[in-house]
Amino acid sequence: MDRLRERYSDADRTCSECGYVDTDGEWSAKTTGSRVLYRHVCPSCGAIETRTLSLKK
Repeated sequence: MDRLRERYSDADRTCSECGYVDTDGEWSAKTTGSRVLYRHVCPSCGAIETRTLSLKK
């Protein structure tokens, strides 16, 4: 989970709503058991970016 969160933090730094580049931002991660939910809130406009990873058994 941490490696993918770091990958998102490195790659997805530009807000799709306002274009702000968040050089210090990080993605938060939580799991539901069958999914991993990644979330980033833009500090400039408050837009929320999400990524969902489904886990198959």
